[in-house]
Order: sequence, then C-alpha cells, then structure tokens
Amino acid sequence: MDQQPSCCGPSRTEGSADVRTDSNPDTNHDYRNENPISTDNSTETDHMVRLEGGTFSMGTDGNIVFPADGEGPSCDVTLDSFYVDRFAVTNAEFLKFVRATGYTTEAEQFGWSFVFEDFLTPESEGHVLDSALSS
Repeated sequence: MDQQPSCCGPSRTEGSADVRTDSNPDTNHDYRNENPISTDNSTETDHMVRLEGGTFSMGTDGNIVFPADGEGPSCDVTLDSFYVDRFAVTNAEFLKFVRATGYTTEAEQFGWSFVFEDFLTPESEGHVLDSALSS
C-alpha cells in the first residue's frame, strides 16, 4: 500500500526555523504573560495577501461527512475581505497573536485535539474526556 502524504501538515525546508531544544521543556508553563517577544517595524499586513470577500458554497451533501465540523450539509457562506499570511505562522508570531487577543485554542479548551485521534493507542483512548471517538 502506498503511503499518502498528510492533508493537514505544514512543510518547511531544513534550517528555516529557530528551534528551542530544551531536554525537559515545561509543557505546563503559560508563556502568555511573560516579557513581550521582539517585533519588527513592519505593519501587520506587509507580507500578507488580501483575499476579496464574496459568497461561496461550503460543505458537502455527500454521505461521508462530520456535521460537527461544518462539513455538511452544503450552504452558502459570505465572507468579508481579509488578509492571510503567505507563509505558515511561526510559534513566535502565534504567541504575539495570543498575547494581543487572549485567544485560546480548542486543544487548550478541551484538553486535547482530534488532530491526534489516529495516533491514540487503545490504552490512551480511555483518558480522553468529552469526546466522540468512533470505535
């Protein structure tokens, strides 16, 4: 069986990230309110692409959908124009956003993320709370 690449994973070239390599990182530490990270003098949208708003059909009426994710049924959605980064957001940029807005990820709200569902062992599935894992 041929392995297919992940549909949801980012990619990068070697050496394109500044990686912290603590041998025992404190995963419970909250970095939100520590000293501000360094910023440059560019405006927030200098390296972004503006996408014009409009109406489009989102979702599907097919048989294989997960309605809780908004996959179906299909419906018309109207978006305002917005900016999107040309490249993946760095951890430092995401931290700046979190500090500025108080944003909390769903993984933080729920204590885990379905992104990792396929990597759970049968033993660890019992530790997932408030979920709808299919068997």
